[in-house]
Amino acid sequence: MKIAFKLGYFGDNFHGSQQQSNRRTVEGEFITACIDLGLIRDRKSSGFSISGRTDRGVHARCQICSFFTDHPERAVFAINEKLPGDIWCFAYAEVDDSYNPRYDVFSRKYRYYFYEEGLDHESMQKASQYIKGVHDFTSFAKIKGKDPERKILESEVFTDGEYTVFEIEGHSFLWNMVRCLAYALNLCGKGLLSPEEIRSALENPGMPRYPAMPPEGLLLWDLKTEAEFKPMIPGEKSLEFKKEEERKLAQGRKILEVIN
Repeated sequence: MKIAFKLGYFGDNFHGSQQQSNRRTVEGEFITACIDLGLIRDRKSSGFSISGRTDRGVHARCQICSFFTDHPERAVFAINEKLPGDIWCFAYAEVDDSYNPRYDVFSRKYRYYFYEEGLDHESMQKASQYIKGVHDFTSFAKIKGKDPERKILESEVFTDGEYTVFEIEGHSFLWNMVRCLAYALNLCGKGLLSPEEIRSALENPGMPRYPAMPPEGLLLWDLKTEAEFKPMIPGEKSLEFKKEEERKLAQGRKILEVIN
């Protein structure tokens, strides 16, 4: 049968999500865990598929993968104990043989978190509204021969405590598209770019491409699909990993506070 998992990961120590030889990746770790548990023989024969790629250093709150296995119960109860702490599964679904998360996910939502004081949120929000709809994103992505046109369902900027958040939802995205848009919005927030200049770049896609913001602020937030997922018990490894990351962050803040 085919089973699908919703998974999250902390992207700092991965060379992206896509499997690569001699590189630590999300797919590589997940497939290795499945092979070690006897769930699959290899990627190809299992029909392993994932809903989309994330770049090196990008995090995911919700990603979806699926594969065929003769041991679905073992997969659900054992996968979190076999995965490394910086990947965790939090839901599963028994899906049709034809299910493919790359094509059966009908919208993807990302968030980019800015940690800067003094950003003009009103200007950033105004600019984010121009992003909604169907546009040619040549000025905001690495095209690599692909169709530069994408449909954006939602786009907004809001605050979450000390953070400014850019949230965007669409059917699909181009390489570096969200981070390039975040870069332009960041310039708006600093008063170095007007919202109308972002609109102009969307209406006149021959303009130079904006650079991308660093990957560590980007989070694949949510995916929409018709598959019905059931919650899973989190593994001890991921809980310990998160505690250790919190400890290191707190320690680092204190060092920055007292260092000369």
